[in-house]
Formats: sequence, C-alpha cells, structure tokens
Amino acid sequence: FSGCSNLKFVKLPKSLKSIGQNAFWNCDNLTKISLPEGLEFVGQEAFSGCINLKRVDIYGEYTHFGTSTFSSCYSLREIHCHDYNSLTIDRPEFFIDKEAVEKCALYVRPAFRDSYRYDSYFCRFKDNFHLE
Repeated sequence: FSGCSNLKFVKLPKSLKSIGQNAFWNCDNLTKISLPEGLEFVGQEAFSGCINLKRVDIYGEYTHFGTSTFSSCYSLREIHCHDYNSLTIDRPEFFIDKEAVEKCALYVRPAFRDSYRYDSYFCRFKDNFHLE
C-alpha cells in the first residue's frame, strides 16, 4: 500500500501478525488505522508520512513498533489503547514526532491508567491523557 494516495481506511484482519517496513508509508489520505489484537510487530516507518492520519486504535496485549512508525503524521490527534498493551518501541523518541505528541491525546481504560501514566514513553502524553 506504500504511497497509495487513494487509501482512506483499511480493515486489517484479526489474523495479522506483522506489518512490514513502510507498508503504509505516504498514504496521504489514510485517516484512521486499527491495529488488531494479535498483531505482534509493526515495521519501521510503517505509517510514516500519513499526513492525514488522525486516529490510531491499538488492540491486544503485545505489539513491537519499529523506529519512526508514525513519524510525519502531523494530523495525529488520538491514540486509543484498548487493553494494557505491553508496547515495545525501538528508539521511542522517533515513534511519533515531538510536535505531534503535543497535539495528540492518549486514551486508555481506567484500569490501566497508572501503567501508562508512569510508563517511560507514554508519560510524554501527561497533558493529553484521557480515560475511556
């Protein structure tokens, strides 16, 4: 799908285990992505350059993200973590651009509030931290 400018939404199958490097790179009109339960790996820059991506939903308990997964996603405003995700992020400083973090809200379930609030990466969302 890399560079597919007509792609607005994609439904990923629940059986999906991995998203490759640059899989959705520069899909300019992609606005939302739901990462299914059971997804184990998201490759480097998988969604980089998706300039109209506004919302990411993460399901499941474990996902490993490569470097710069959501870099240059300047419209990203919401990340919804529906379970307590044990997320591993390569080079967290490049997961999402600093400017995007300042405009992006993190939504988590109340039962997992402290797990995210004190997480070494997700604590960066402290000013935009919400309970679902």
